[in-house]
Amino acid sequence: MVMLPVLPLIEGESTVSWCSRLGPFHAGLSGPDFLKLMQISRQSVVDTTDDCIGRLADLTGIAADRIRASGVQRVGEARFKHRDEVFGMRFALRTHTTFCPACLLDDADPSGPSAGRRVGRIGWMFSPVRTCPRHGLVLHRRPNRGFHEQFQDMTLVAPDDAALQKLAGNAPSANTSGLQSYVERRFDGVSGPDWLDTQDVDQATKACEMLGACLVFGAHTNLDTLSLRDWSEAGSAGFEAVRDGVDGLRKALEEISRVSFRQISKGGPQAALGRMYQWLQFKKSKTDPGPIRDVVREFVLDTMPVDPGSTLFGTPVETRRRHSLASLSRSTGVHQATLRRALKLTDVSDVSTHGTDLMFS
Repeated sequence: MVMLPVLPLIEGESTVSWCSRLGPFHAGLSGPDFLKLMQISRQSVVDTTDDCIGRLADLTGIAADRIRASGVQRVGEARFKHRDEVFGMRFALRTHTTFCPACLLDDADPSGPSAGRRVGRIGWMFSPVRTCPRHGLVLHRRPNRGFHEQFQDMTLVAPDDAALQKLAGNAPSANTSGLQSYVERRFDGVSGPDWLDTQDVDQATKACEMLGACLVFGAHTNLDTLSLRDWSEAGSAGFEAVRDGVDGLRKALEEISRVSFRQISKGGPQAALGRMYQWLQFKKSKTDPGPIRDVVREFVLDTMPVDPGSTLFGTPVETRRRHSLASLSRSTGVHQATLRRALKLTDVSDVSTHGTDLMFS
């Protein structure tokens, strides 16, 4: 039997938020108490399970596809899905509470679409969404205080209105990043740059953010100190760089290397690419970074001396593509000074300088 009157989902609302409004609307109960009464576990709502969707559809008269499209489904170990996109836990951001304080304050209007109830937006649940496009503010994001806060009922996880007023007043202003807009459009089924569309949305996001962080803040910046606004800026810069696919990505890597070597006169790929290199070379998780690994690997081999037999991004290097004076001196037995003089007298077509070292094919 369908509960009347029907309470529809608000555009952009999460399934968790809608379930939190069902209780007060239909029974004068809190969201969690209502779900308990209906024998629906909060975790099944968080995971948007098929059984939960079916039960909610029968009770509310809302189509199952509409309910599913407003949630994040668990589809495997540390893998999740929203609409047609599959991604990992870090992208799904289940460890954090995120909201726009100005949006929650607007929700308090009894004449508004939520009749004065707070609304959790589905977009807040994804890591690259850091700006409220409606208010032009950086979202408030903090670590969860416990597992129970995976159930993002904004009445329970966000502070009272007085605290929201302070948060809204102190929130930095920011424009929506190009990367955030891309992710939001992609969830709606809109195509974007080909190179990004061919990979999982979390791979595309991480590639843009790491590339952009090195472009905007330097290859050796401390990533742990970057704010949400900084990461938004980084995402935009990386997204713009990869609009042209591999060519744009290589141009960005060249710029990162050029700036790095002005600051660090000597060194190899790690000195040139800093955090980008460390992410791909020393990655601590089993998460596949996607096609950016191969692009950066080819860039390193094409532009920097890497010894055969060494391991670069998990794959052994079989053939040297570039020599430094030091490596050529070792392989030929000719002193570096002699080689340098010979190069000045010889027309060598492919020579480049990284730091103070001369490198060539």
